[in-house]
Amino acid sequence: MAASAGKMKWYGKVILGVGIVLLLEMIILPFVMMRRDDRLPNLDKSYDSHVFLASRGYGDSFSLTGDVVVNIVFVNDPEAQWTDAGRSTVMLQIMSQTIMLKEAAAEYGAELNLNPTYHYVTVDVAYDPENYHKWAVAVLDEMGYTTDNASSLAKKKRDVKEAPYMFCTPRDGRSFARAVEKDGVFEYGILYADGAAYAHELSHLFGAEDFYYPEQVKSLAEDCFGKSIMLDSADHIFDSLTAYLVGWTDEVSEEALRFLDETAWITKDIRQQQYREETVTGSGTRKLGEHTYTGQMKKGIPHGEGKLELASGDVYEGQFRHGVFHGYGKYTYAGGNIYEGQFFDGNKQGTGKYTWANGDVYEGEFFEGLLRGTGRYTWADGTYYEGEFENGKFHGQGKQVAPDGRILTGRWENGEYVR
Repeated sequence: MAASAGKMKWYGKVILGVGIVLLLEMIILPFVMMRRDDRLPNLDKSYDSHVFLASRGYGDSFSLTGDVVVNIVFVNDPEAQWTDAGRSTVMLQIMSQTIMLKEAAAEYGAELNLNPTYHYVTVDVAYDPENYHKWAVAVLDEMGYTTDNASSLAKKKRDVKEAPYMFCTPRDGRSFARAVEKDGVFEYGILYADGAAYAHELSHLFGAEDFYYPEQVKSLAEDCFGKSIMLDSADHIFDSLTAYLVGWTDEVSEEALRFLDETAWITKDIRQQQYREETVTGSGTRKLGEHTYTGQMKKGIPHGEGKLELASGDVYEGQFRHGVFHGYGKYTYAGGNIYEGQFFDGNKQGTGKYTWANGDVYEGEFFEGLLRGTGRYTWADGTYYEGEFENGKFHGQGKQVAPDGRILTGRWENGEYVR
């Protein structure tokens, strides 16, 4: 009996030991997984929860290095269809920005073999900016994929380490990326109309973060990094923190550490609140950089009737479409000049009236901001020219009438009377 009891004690110790090991694995494993693949190299673990490092190394896209194929999907739906010219515009943007991205990676010593591959899909689901994921799922379904296998199948087919997706709609709007902060969730970007934000949104998919909100963050980012693609997508400059986030370097620069340390107070709730303000639909007042806008908005962008007071002292009152002057409006310059008339995509275009502070007046047609078409230019002394204009000058058939009744009729070229 004593020997049997001894054996039981021996087995009991083994069972207890195995149980302890399993328990320790259950406790430690989640923390090990949080640090998988050295997600934040050369950074103290205290930075693990930093909001600006939240999506680095998560999702379908790990690092923007090596062989990367971007699946560019041009999508037609019941309410918006691509034209050949529209697709060409986006392709040219992607081509030039692909070159830029490769050169930017090389400046950090990273090798990037980046190539787009194009797909053309028609779906029965209309794009809804409030429920865009339903549209994206419909696109994948038409391609024969699901959110669970789209990325892995694309990687396998192209034999590459990364194969993110960019869905393109011909609508006007603000491009964005659905980057994620955990694995197992399909991430992708959505490009609007001209595709100008391609590199910016692609960077998001690989862990980059916007630096333009809240306002304190924008000011700090400008001070630490100067220009950055994550401050303004038109600035194709990759700051040191963004280069770190997309995997081009494992070294965290002093300016990047300063930025991280001074933004440690930012939480997800603060950013989400700012995002709600950025994407408000309705009416209100908000700062747009150094300018102030009051009026109707759609997803945080001036859209409808509104008033924009610029830092320069200029003021625009009138109609907006997706953030630009579009429709009828009045633009008053700080120097006293006034334009009132039609706008198209941010330019004076259509018919309008321009009054100079010195008393000169033009009434007639405009094109891309210039006097073009037919119109009448009247000087302050009463002399006027009536006829054709080109590139802001008298050009074509017209007549000039002086206050004393003298008339000069004939043809003008580049502002000069020729016959």
